[in-house]
Amino acid sequence: MRSGPPGGTARDAQWTQTFLSRPMTRRQFEDALAEAGLKVDRYLTEDRIWVRAVAADAP
Repeated sequence: MRSGPPGGTARDAQWTQTFLSRPMTRRQFEDALAEAGLKVDRYLTEDRIWVRAVAADAP
């Protein structure tokens, strides 16, 4: 298990990413995506923490 901010390394490069988050129900999250013109393509993990979102007009 890894702790600390998200980020990674690739050979001699390093990156970090800072973001804000807030708890949302599944419905709230999917509604927020829809407001941005996106939809859930699929959840990538069983706990539904990671998701693949695509343009709402994508097949």
